[in-house]
Amino acid sequence: MLTRWVDFWAEEEAPWSLALVRLLLGLALLGDYLSMGLRGLVVPLLTTGADGGLAARAGAEPALWQQLFGTGPEAAWGLYGALVVTTVMVAAGFFTRSASLMLLLLSAQFAWILPAGDRGIDMLSRNVLMIFVFAGSGQALSVDAWWARRRGSGGVVRIGAWARRLLLLQLVAMYWTAGVQKYAQQWWPWGDFGALWVIWQDWPMTAVATAGWVQSPLAWRFSQLATALTIGWEVSFPLILVAWYLLRTADRGGRWRAWVVRTRPDLAYAGLGVVFHLGIALWLDLGVFPWAMLALYPAFLGPDAWARWVSYLLPGQENLQTNADEVAGWGRGWHGECIDG
Repeated sequence: MLTRWVDFWAEEEAPWSLALVRLLLGLALLGDYLSMGLRGLVVPLLTTGADGGLAARAGAEPALWQQLFGTGPEAAWGLYGALVVTTVMVAAGFFTRSASLMLLLLSAQFAWILPAGDRGIDMLSRNVLMIFVFAGSGQALSVDAWWARRRGSGGVVRIGAWARRLLLLQLVAMYWTAGVQKYAQQWWPWGDFGALWVIWQDWPMTAVATAGWVQSPLAWRFSQLATALTIGWEVSFPLILVAWYLLRTADRGGRWRAWVVRTRPDLAYAGLGVVFHLGIALWLDLGVFPWAMLALYPAFLGPDAWARWVSYLLPGQENLQTNADEVAGWGRGWHGECIDG
């Protein structure tokens, strides 16, 4: 049992899923930081009250960045510039591990300076950056991979499958806890599944409060359906672990395994997640949250899926690290040999 557990986490796979997560998350965070700069929020958010900012905390120890560079506008712009530069490096895969570590530490400094501005998506992003520090997310779709091929040291690359699997476990834990911690009665049947309707009327969060259709009976019924689907999807999300186990052991046979292989409920959960976050982006004003979450969804795709897609689009390109036969023989994704994931 213990040997199988160790072997499971020691398996290797193609780097494409994790690399795409790195690229998309880097772009989402970059957009968030650029928006902060364009809105003129750098100095207000990252300086202390003495300089007209919001960063002062009574009795709090200054962040390391403040101890080294001060608390004025110059220090604020320095931290902001460092965040932008390291985010670009992560997205581009340039000195990927070092850039991920630097962005992780700089984001932590931002959180220390302005705790009220440290959102849940920032904490989750730092968790993902920690994975990038130790995993091979720069082995594809990156300057690092391009440079390795240019020097002649590229070729077929495998990385530890543990990184993508750990990221998936993070998502399972996040969605489940998000569901069970929704204590407002409007999320539940005894509150008429009215949570989304209430949120649509919340001016700081909504993007549709002034739309006439929001007040229609059809919008109310739609909001009830969307609320019920959301809470059911989140609370039941750990069932995706059962689906992955049955897919991985599909060779053992049985009615339930056959049903899971045929219907792929894990992909249905992922598809609902895409719809969920696109809906948030369309109807709510939550900043980078939906885009940063969607950036993590390539982790749901196992290496075999990428191998088949790239081999179909670029036949004969074995040097692009995605030869279908090689990848299918490397690793079994989360699920099982030669099963998409």
